[in-house]
Amino acid sequence: MTELEEPGETAAHPPRWWRIATIATSTITVALCAVLLAADAEWFGFGAWLLTFWLFPVAGLAWLVLTILGAVRYRTWRLSLIAPVAVILSAALFWYSVPARAGFAASRPALESHARECTATGGSWHRLIRAEQVERLPNGICLFYSPASFIDRVGWAYVPPAAAPPESDYRDGRYSYRHISGDWYRFTWNF
Repeated sequence: MTELEEPGETAAHPPRWWRIATIATSTITVALCAVLLAADAEWFGFGAWLLTFWLFPVAGLAWLVLTILGAVRYRTWRLSLIAPVAVILSAALFWYSVPARAGFAASRPALESHARECTATGGSWHRLIRAEQVERLPNGICLFYSPASFIDRVGWAYVPPAAAPPESDYRDGRYSYRHISGDWYRFTWNF
């Protein structure tokens, strides 16, 4: 037994402080992944993205130190797998836009209901999608602005059947549209 080991400590049983620190780091990492996925589903604004991206390196560094210490000093690493598995699963969900697609699919009926009237409002929830602002354009298009915007404003656009499909030109400094399905588009208002 070395001077750093506690009585009864073996390779199979690392010290309690290491287990608690590893579980805390993994919990923080899972929470950060959940915030990123919720931000992708447009529940949070740009501040959540920024805060999460600042905290991820801190959690990653703590995880790395604890993992190396656990592997070298205590010959254990299984508990350290929670954080990278959470990050890999979250990255895959984010890469394939699963939160955004699922949020839109679940919110589509509520969005369509509001889009038919398209009354201008401030912040409002439409099941899983939060709209920072709702605006009706002169041509009848209803825009739901996302709180996740930073410089360029982004969101969902409902184009009623009577309105002509919108044309996009990123160079004109106006709205650009990408068709999602049916009467729905993703829009970007270029600053």
